[in-house]
Amino acid sequence: MKHNQFKILLNHSAVFLVLIISMINLSGCKKDDDTSPVKASFKDKIAFTSDREGIVKIFTMNLDGSDPQQFFNNVGGAAESAIDISRDGTKITFIREGDIYTADAVGLGEVQLTVTGDNYTPKWSPDGSKIAFESFRGGVGKVYVMNADGTGLIDSNMFGYNQKWSPNGSKLCYTSPVFDGYEGFEIFTANADGSNILRLTSNAKRDDDAEWSPDGLNIIFLSARDGNDEIYSMMADGTGVKRLTNNTSDDYRPKYSPNNSKIAFISSRTGSEKLFIMNLDGTEVRQLNDSDTNFAYLRDYKWSPDGTSILFSAHVPEPVGTINYEVLSINVDDSGLINLTANPASDYEPDFGGSQ
Repeated sequence: MKHNQFKILLNHSAVFLVLIISMINLSGCKKDDDTSPVKASFKDKIAFTSDREGIVKIFTMNLDGSDPQQFFNNVGGAAESAIDISRDGTKITFIREGDIYTADAVGLGEVQLTVTGDNYTPKWSPDGSKIAFESFRGGVGKVYVMNADGTGLIDSNMFGYNQKWSPNGSKLCYTSPVFDGYEGFEIFTANADGSNILRLTSNAKRDDDAEWSPDGLNIIFLSARDGNDEIYSMMADGTGVKRLTNNTSDDYRPKYSPNNSKIAFISSRTGSEKLFIMNLDGTEVRQLNDSDTNFAYLRDYKWSPDGTSILFSAHVPEPVGTINYEVLSINVDDSGLINLTANPASDYEPDFGGSQ
């Protein structure tokens, strides 16, 4: 009798042990199941637009220019432009037939966000939750803000264009026409909801191309206030204006490096548009690849996320004697100039996730 009781107890213990082991295994499986899948990303990819298929479309390629692929599997149809990749590299926004679209990093999940037409330059907020854009709906150019899914449109009094998000996403700077006894263009800031509009510049010449510093404390911009386009800096409230460049040619499109140590800009001081680098105070100006005359007329450029190189599009003479736009890359130390696209078509608007 005692022997049978011991045998039953032993069997119950074995069953209990198996149940415990099973629960541990199931717990481990559940933990794996709860792990969110890794989102597709533009990491190690460059997006750009190209007319190589007869109409301007979005393409991607590796960082070294290899494996160029059309982003969407659509032949013909409408042109695509004004691309902007979210800071986390998981989403892209662009313009097609005057309306704003988004998609994920592999070209899936395409969503049309606007239906009015006349929309331009969509820009992701730093956290990817909103998109600021310019629109001429109603016949007047204004800056609008909407959620990333197209809802929550903010129709404010930000009359203007060239909108840029502050690093923390709480504000926008933009250029607006003014008519204060003269026709000019001035720089303004506003909260992302369109409130607290603040005019930062005031002169009878054009102020434009405003860009926030990575810490959000300063803004660089071009101004023609002293005769021709030169680069200036100011505090984010419009005070402390300083002139950074001083020559007889035009300097424009300044951009801070990601680590806030340098400023890149385009200048025509050599006879055609070239890329230059300088310190934050305007000292130590140097041209990138000043020994090469085989590219000119820079159109778009972006700092790499780590600040070691710059992507840009420029005119490049082709072997057949024609000139078209190509996407190139150059290191900030002036080494490694590479023509990434190198084809008879024109390629523009290079961008990659994490860039400014």
